[in-house]
Amino acid sequence: MKKSELMKQVRMSIVGILGCIALILMCGEPIEEETWFRVFFITKGLAFLIGYITYVLCVRWESKGLLPEMDEEV
Repeated sequence: MKKSELMKQVRMSIVGILGCIALILMCGEPIEEETWFRVFFITKGLAFLIGYITYVLCVRWESKGLLPEMDEEV
C-alpha cells in the first residue's frame, strides 16, 4: 500500500473517531443531580465543537482530494 493511500485511510479513521465521540457526547446524559445543568451544557457544547471540527476537516480534506473515494457499489 502506498503512503498516500495509507494517509487517506488514517484521515478517514480520524473523521470517523471524532464523529463517534461527538455522537456519544450528544446522546449522553449526566447522572449527578447537583451539577446536572452544568455537565449537560458542557457535554452538548463539546459535542457541537467536536462535530464542527469534524465537519471542517472533512470538507477541507474532501476539497483537496485527501480522503478516499466513497463508492456506492458494495
